[in-house]
Amino acid sequence: MKRLLNVVLFCTIFNFTYSQSISPVQTGEFCPNVEYTFTVSIPKSFQSIIGNAGCSVTSQPSAPVGSTFTFKGKFGDANQKQWFRVTYTDQTFSDFIFLKVKSLFFSTAATTSIPPCNVIRPNQIQPVVFPRCQVANATISFPNIQWFTNFENPELCFGTVTDYEYQLPAGWSIGVNTSTGSNWISGGNSVTVTSDLSTGDGADIRIRASNKTCGTGLAANGPQSFVRISRPEPSLSVASNKAILCDINELASFTINGLPSGATVVWSLPNANGNAVIDGCTTCPTINVKKLANYPGYIDVVATVSDCSTTYPAVTKQIALGNAITVERTQNGCNGSYQIWNMSANPASLGSNWNWTVGYVGNNSQITIYTPSSPGTIISVKGGGTVNLNFIDGCGIPQQYGITVYSSCYSAPFTVSVSPNPSKSFINISLASANNSRKVTSGTITNKTVLRVIESKNRTVMSLLDISTSRLVKQWVYNESTNENYNLNINGLRKGIYMLQVNRNNQATVTKVIIE
Repeated sequence: MKRLLNVVLFCTIFNFTYSQSISPVQTGEFCPNVEYTFTVSIPKSFQSIIGNAGCSVTSQPSAPVGSTFTFKGKFGDANQKQWFRVTYTDQTFSDFIFLKVKSLFFSTAATTSIPPCNVIRPNQIQPVVFPRCQVANATISFPNIQWFTNFENPELCFGTVTDYEYQLPAGWSIGVNTSTGSNWISGGNSVTVTSDLSTGDGADIRIRASNKTCGTGLAANGPQSFVRISRPEPSLSVASNKAILCDINELASFTINGLPSGATVVWSLPNANGNAVIDGCTTCPTINVKKLANYPGYIDVVATVSDCSTTYPAVTKQIALGNAITVERTQNGCNGSYQIWNMSANPASLGSNWNWTVGYVGNNSQITIYTPSSPGTIISVKGGGTVNLNFIDGCGIPQQYGITVYSSCYSAPFTVSVSPNPSKSFINISLASANNSRKVTSGTITNKTVLRVIESKNRTVMSLLDISTSRLVKQWVYNESTNENYNLNINGLRKGIYMLQVNRNNQATVTKVIIE
């Protein structure tokens, strides 16, 4: 028992003899590049003191040095462990280790920081929307982050960072400070950002911590946070009170929806070609379009909107001038000796009383219509022939279309060659039977064969149709069905793409013609 008491007494005397202290205490928080006066108590004879890992002794102790002395020192601008080392005359030493240096020299990414002391996490749902063509304000805020000490495991978090910097698009501002696009503007963890009129869409507001608390010129390398900016284009649309104009001088109104405050609109009818005009104001939010001529097709009513800096993509609304139904082959496929045609009438909203019927059927051919009273139907064809579509258009006028249908396993009855193509005044037409050895190149009309049913037994009928509307433009009729060459006068016809339908002996072939 006596031996145990002696050991405890020895250890207590030893610890007291070799104890040392420093003030300010090592658990305190310190700014870099600030000179502090330290008071040190040591147990043995002093030889020297130096700084390590970034800190430095700026003023050595005065001689002679006793068991208590003072010195002056600074911590380096690095958030890592730094220490002052006292060396004794017996060549032993003691380190005074400081962990809480308020520096932003080292950074830790959000994905690896454990715990994430210095990750700025904005509260805003992103992107933050700033209305276009308005000087607008938005508050950017986030919880304050902490200082941290790098190279520790786990990282040591301490204190609170209260100073931050923001990088904004050029022309934006925080208070009286306007951004150049590359400078950093000081602020706290909650600031009001003011936009300019139009820039910044898709850009970021960048945020980083600052060390203004400790002084100027200090590191600011903490990880940056980003707030995405959205300056969406307005959602523009055109509405009309009518889908079709039936009568000459009839009016339809068109309104641009979503027009921003201060924006302008200009209206146009780019493909009206004199068949319709804007009646009155062309820059008002609502305009009137007047029908001037019977034109069985669509025209585009176009609104072009401009605001403070941008002209937006044009917004278009179509309106029909009379019958504007087109009949299209939407899909087809060959199954054995049958071709399956999916026919649709577009738009069905401008028609009623749909009635599909079989027209001409070629020798050894067969045509079946599956939904004869619908605007769209499926037709199976063996060989070739025609089908008819009768309906009442949007103006209440009965209409009829004839469509040539054929199986892909069935050869066309004859081929058509057009030259020159394009042409300005005359075109030469050459016909050849499908089994004729003379090579003839025939054009094709893809996805749209809108043809009229034409009785052509012992005759040759050539019909030129507008490819976009299927409207008959000109027709040539020959009371024979054997001639191979024809010369057609197309003088005075409007430039564009046409479809030439050739009917002979109740069979039909089409090709494309371009008029310059």
